[in-house]
Amino acid sequence: MTFKSSRTDLEFSHLDGALELDSDDLRADQIAGPIHLNTRSKNIHLDQVSGDVRLQDSNGTIEVGMRTLGNVQIDSRNGDIQLQVPDRAGFRVDARTRDGEIQSDFPDLKITNDEHQSSASGTVGNGAAHIVLNNEHDGIEIRKVMGGGPKEGVSGGVTGGVGGAKQSKPAKALPAPKEKVEPTEN
Repeated sequence: MTFKSSRTDLEFSHLDGALELDSDDLRADQIAGPIHLNTRSKNIHLDQVSGDVRLQDSNGTIEVGMRTLGNVQIDSRNGDIQLQVPDRAGFRVDARTRDGEIQSDFPDLKITNDEHQSSASGTVGNGAAHIVLNNEHDGIEIRKVMGGGPKEGVSGGVTGGVGGAKQSKPAKALPAPKEKVEPTEN
């Protein structure tokens, strides 16, 4: 499925739940990757995500609840990032934020919160997935979700004329995110 507008480019492999899109918010649940999302001035709420995620946003909060963890790269400017990870997932983390703080429910991650820049790194479990989080001007939260799924799903129907999409061609895996990606001034 591919969706393009003046502010949003979205591609994903499969949607079993709902997708809601309006001028300020993008919400989806039970969405399968690889997911590519590039948008601005939108709050993003993705629940029960499976597979790889590559997401860029500016001027909005980002909340992603993983059901099955793949490689994740999230880049944000001016909005908090919250990533919910299944409690039994194995992953490596490289996270950085300027003018924000990093919090995590995973004690294996080394977190450094300084006055103007914060970082987190480390490996949980087998380190199979790679998570890269970059935020220019707000906080990052890495939360543990018991039982392998997010706490709450997105309710509601499909709006904006997009939804119920079936995969038209086989999904391809995303390459691992670039290591040591630094926030940019742009």
